[in-house]
This record gives sequence, structure tokens and C-alpha cells, in this order.
Amino acid sequence: MTERWSTQDKFNIVVETSRFSEIELAEYYRSKGLYVEQVVAWKDACMQANGGVAKEATRLQQELRQKGRELKSMEKALPHKEAALVRRAILSEGLIGSSRPLVLHSDNGSPMKGATLLETLYQLGITPSRSRPRVSNDNPYAESLFRTCKYRPGYPAAGFGDLTQARKWVLAFVLWYNNVHKHNGLNFVKPTQRHTGQDQAVFQARKRLYEKAQLAHSERWSGSTRNWTLEPVVWLNPERSNIEQEKTI
Repeated sequence: MTERWSTQDKFNIVVETSRFSEIELAEYYRSKGLYVEQVVAWKDACMQANGGVAKEATRLQQELRQKGRELKSMEKALPHKEAALVRRAILSEGLIGSSRPLVLHSDNGSPMKGATLLETLYQLGITPSRSRPRVSNDNPYAESLFRTCKYRPGYPAAGFGDLTQARKWVLAFVLWYNNVHKHNGLNFVKPTQRHTGQDQAVFQARKRLYEKAQLAHSERWSGSTRNWTLEPVVWLNPERSNIEQEKTI
């Protein structure tokens, strides 16, 4: 029955299916409960209608093709952007020629597996590391950052108005997270302090302050002062052999 399809529905279906292959058409017809003859008749009616409808269909087809070309172009350019981002990070951190082992951990997205990015990593002496397939929480540090971002006061629950607004908000968030936010997972030092090694001076000052307070009012203390240290090595997913080795040290 065609009565349930409005004129606008018929037109939309004709335009939508104009770029489908035979296999895609067959699957589309089955999902919509349509017959081939129906759509052919609708297409003929559109072509025989006034010139405005036919021109609109042609315009929409051209627009769809153009968007498809733009999407393919963006997909090709993405690996180059990822590679440029890695190069910029290495330069800003002064890690060119560093003797320290460098590892870039990422998900299994296609840009991270692209030949352009992998070649850049090898040139810079960076070892690529990827999350295990079908393990959504394989990078707890990234997951923790995402949650902090989403639950940050001021996060636009209704979404961003445009790309510029999104970039401004993310930039402000990154500056706050790295330079203002005292992370509880870092024993309440700023990520920048931990990254640059300034955390040791902060911990030593806190330790002296706590020891001084304990000497002045020993009755308030039932044990030792707070442990102001951090583990020197952290793991994403430690192997069992590494865990056993740490226990024996």
C-alpha cells in the first residue's frame, strides 16, 4: 500500500535511493517494506513533474556527492594532522634525541593505525601502543580525564554552538586541568608540577609542615604524618610478571 507515503516521503525516498547500488537498493526496499515498482513509479512522477522538482532532485544529488567527496578528503588528511600533532608535542617537550623510551598509547582507531602516523612515530623513536580490542577501559588515565571534563562545572550540557566555541572551552579546560587543578590521584599536586618534577619540592615542604605541626601538638596525632610521596612508576595494564617483580623488591 502506498497511501501511507506522503508526497514528501516519496520524493525523499527517490532522492535518497538515487545513489544506491543494486545490493543497497534491495536491502533498503526490504527494510522499508517497499517494492521496486513503487519507487520506479515515484521516480517517473518526479521526472515528469514541473522542472522545479527535477532540478531540486538534481541539486540534492550533487550536494550529496560533494559531501561524500569532502568526507573522503577529510579522512585522507586526518592521518597527516595526527602526525603533525605528534611532531609538535615532541618539539614542545624538548624530546628530540631523548634517551628516555617514548611510548604513545592510543585506541584502535584507523587514524592511529595509518601509515603516515606510524612512519612519523618510527622516525621520532616513539613506540606505538594500543588498547586491547573490545576493552573500553584499557586506558584508565584517558577515561578519568574524560569524566573530569564532562563533570566539570560549566560544561555545556546542551552542546556547543559551533566549532570555535568548542575549541575555546576545551583550551580553557586544558589550561585549568594542567596548571590549576590539584589532582587527588597525584597526591594533590598539579599535573604540570608532576610532569616537570616540581612535585618533589612541594611534597618536601608539606612533609616539613606536617612534622612541625606534629611536634607542636603531638596529642592530636595517633600515628605518623601523611605520606606525601608518589610511586615513581605507573602502568596502564601491568603484566603479572611485573607485579610479582615489584612485590619482591
